[in-house]
Amino acid sequence: SERKEVGKTLLAVNLAYAIQKRGRKVLLLDGSGEGHLFSHLGAEGLNKPMQEHLKNGKIEKAITSHHSGLGIISLGKEEKLIPELFEHLDGRADYVLVEAGNEPSAELLSHCQECFLLFDKQVNEGKLNAKIGLIEQAGCTILGLVGNKLQKKITKQFAYPIIAQIPFDSQIFSALEWHMPAVQVHPGAAFSKEVEKLAYLLTGEN
Repeated sequence: SERKEVGKTLLAVNLAYAIQKRGRKVLLLDGSGEGHLFSHLGAEGLNKPMQEHLKNGKIEKAITSHHSGLGIISLGKEEKLIPELFEHLDGRADYVLVEAGNEPSAELLSHCQECFLLFDKQVNEGKLNAKIGLIEQAGCTILGLVGNKLQKKITKQFAYPIIAQIPFDSQIFSALEWHMPAVQVHPGAAFSKEVEKLAYLLTGEN
């Protein structure tokens, strides 16, 4: 995203669950090291250190299993471990969704095949374009832009097309209180329907 508080963690968790519903194995990676994925899913105390597990070849012990079926792993602050981590994760999931934070490193971005940029109604186009430049330089393919927590549709044109516009939806708050994906708890909500459309766009599966 081009700034904080645009709903990166919220979207990452719900998109991961929507993809998992399609029979795919999904792993969530906390690439910022801030633990937001864990607190979002009510697993604050399960943010497991990774370095020792990588050293012993036991990467599965660094993965936290959530009762929604999602697996979560944290990079922590160990940027030097990124190449080794992605090597160990190869083949362990159909999709690894990275919540990269507001200031992802070039090293992290270079190990991501595809990404999209998140924005909300307070989008700063200059900052957005600067982030686009960093991602392009890292060699990660930008699929497009995703608007989140929107009160109305965005018609403005940007450097990349808008591939999803996810509305603000008060129904997500109960899911947040229960530490569950809103797509699971409120599948009929406007938020959930738009996340499902994004999952279809990424997977090609209904």
